[in-house]
Amino acid sequence: MKDSPSVFKTILLKQKVHVTNSCIHIFNMLCNCLVGHHIPPANLPPTTMTE
Repeated sequence: MKDSPSVFKTILLKQKVHVTNSCIHIFNMLCNCLVGHHIPPANLPPTTMTE
């Protein structure tokens, strides 16, 4: 089994997308913590919000 450059490039691209999604997820969580008092996070039920 020999890895072709295209397969290797696809693996790198998938890893890059995964890392980017992780960074976006962390950034969104930080934003939710900062502005969570005003804007409810989309992925959490409203019951977790403190008025």
